[in-house]
Amino acid sequence: MNGEAGVHQWNLTHQQTQNVLYYFWIESIIYGPIIFFTKFSILLLYLRLLVPTHWSPLWVVNHIIIAISAMFYASITLAKIWQCSPREKTWDDNTPGTCINLPLLLQVSGLFNTISDVLILLVPIKPVSTLRVSWWKKVGICGIFTIGAVAPIFSALGFYARVIGARSRDLTYNNPKILLWGTAEITTGIICACLPTLPSLIRGPRTQSASTFPPNPLSLGRNSETEVKEYIELRESGLETGRGSGQLTRHSQVREV
Repeated sequence: MNGEAGVHQWNLTHQQTQNVLYYFWIESIIYGPIIFFTKFSILLLYLRLLVPTHWSPLWVVNHIIIAISAMFYASITLAKIWQCSPREKTWDDNTPGTCINLPLLLQVSGLFNTISDVLILLVPIKPVSTLRVSWWKKVGICGIFTIGAVAPIFSALGFYARVIGARSRDLTYNNPKILLWGTAEITTGIICACLPTLPSLIRGPRTQSASTFPPNPLSLGRNSETEVKEYIELRESGLETGRGSGQLTRHSQVREV
């Protein structure tokens, strides 16, 4: 968005107002797919590291959130693309035509973002709290959750900006605030999704386990919840669940290329 964004609408020409609203429309369309795949990557991480068996409560909850999020963001993105007929009326109010209730659409989107962020933050708390790991690893896990807690705060502030914006016709001043909070929410989500790989980045190219993330026992045909807990707790210590007989074997050491 150009430098005209964030300026009160009465201080802009009609052409400048059109430019701001056009770019806001483009960025609001892009927002849906980006925020969905950010949340999707976090939920996939939960499935890989924390889900003991298929159809366990955590497995079901993760898939429900993924399915609902996919349907919601697909619908909201399509609605934003065709919010006005003709499409030019989206950024030019002088064009004859009709539009859906965009402020209501933005408020519904903001409310869903906040609720889904809170759910994603709460989902792994119980399985993580039962892990028997060293205190410094618990500190690291708490750090991840602390950063993750910022995302619902940003989405809540974005929802508040949508509510305030719905009461005003000063679109060029209010709409950029929505984008700023949305960008902060997405950035926080991407950081949280990437944090589990941070230890490997810090250690650098030296001797370490053959895989930063050993495969989930589900992929090995394992269904014992106890074994999965052991797998999660020992993963950082270089131990991996055996593929065949159920015993624990020392993870082979290789030099990373």
